[in-house]
Amino acid sequence: MKNRTDYISLKYLEEIFKSKKNIYQTLKKKYKNKIPEEKLIEISYDIQTGYYISFVKSNKKIFENIWKEYSKVINRYLKPRSIILDAGVGEFTNHCGIINSLDSPPKKVFAFDLSLSRIIHGIDYLKKNYPQQYKKISPFCSDMVLLPLPDSSIDLIYSVHALEPNKSNIKKILKELFRVAKKTLIFFEPSSIYNSEEGKKRMQKLDFITDLDPLIEDLGGKLVEKWKTENTTNKLNPTACYVVQLEKKNVEKPNFTTPGTNFKLRKRDNFYQCKEFGLHYPILKNIPLFREQFGVLASVLVKDKQK
Repeated sequence: MKNRTDYISLKYLEEIFKSKKNIYQTLKKKYKNKIPEEKLIEISYDIQTGYYISFVKSNKKIFENIWKEYSKVINRYLKPRSIILDAGVGEFTNHCGIINSLDSPPKKVFAFDLSLSRIIHGIDYLKKNYPQQYKKISPFCSDMVLLPLPDSSIDLIYSVHALEPNKSNIKKILKELFRVAKKTLIFFEPSSIYNSEEGKKRMQKLDFITDLDPLIEDLGGKLVEKWKTENTTNKLNPTACYVVQLEKKNVEKPNFTTPGTNFKLRKRDNFYQCKEFGLHYPILKNIPLFREQFGVLASVLVKDKQK
């Protein structure tokens, strides 16, 4: 059988993680661009599942200050009974703390991540620690460049260091987030202008994004606020708060759609169906898998429903 670079032994990945090497950089060097950046990011974070929850528990006071600071910003732009999207939710650690600190609870919260393992682990964390939030959450697995939501359907979108590792795809990601947003996006992400020389070198080494300002403007967004946050977990990676506003006239209801489009999906049994294209997206552990490669063509299932 032909050797494939996209099959990587879990044992090998766990050895990298235990040795405290950077998984992304190690794989990038070993496979020399044979594996796409998005896949490397997915692998890197998937194998670390559980680490972030442990880290938060060990640094609870620091994170409580971060959540309070972030929620104060969101409160200024959040209207009662709004629909929120957490872009790159990870293990739900920051998500739970921020939502719990808001003045006005959102009507519904969508949350997605590239890694299914982290979503599953995070949902367990959410159930145990924030049962009231669990009732309003609608989690899904998705790429950032193709979201399963219609145009202008989400009242407020935010991210917490989730855009950070996506340097090569950042323009496509911002464009897609702008498509889905009604008006407001708040990014808690790195910024080189607030970083030290040592920190800038680290950003470059890890292929982190630097400053979002020019891309926001190029894509038609208005940067109404940008400042350095007071609280951080790493002085070499300070956080900037970017508040972006858009001008849109027509808005849509936030239903699941075929990724990157407005074609509505319908839930059937253990999958979501797009009758226009005959595509079917599976549900695993109650998590819909809306990544493009998971869409299975099965026109007979559409025809069967129409009988």
